Amino acid sequence: VEKVASKNMFSGESWRPEVYMEALQSSGFTDVQMENQREKLITFQAIFATAVK
Repeated sequence: VEKVASKNMFSGESWRPEVYMEALQSSGFTDVQMENQREKLITFQAIFATAVK
């Protein structure tokens, strides 16, 4: 993720969270959801999911 983010591949039209969320769900993750987060002065979206052990 860090490598892709450093190339700005998650910005603008390239950021389609539903694709990543669907991939997590189809890989067996549950409770897949996107939340708005804030760290200091930066607001961003993060995808959270639970892995089945």
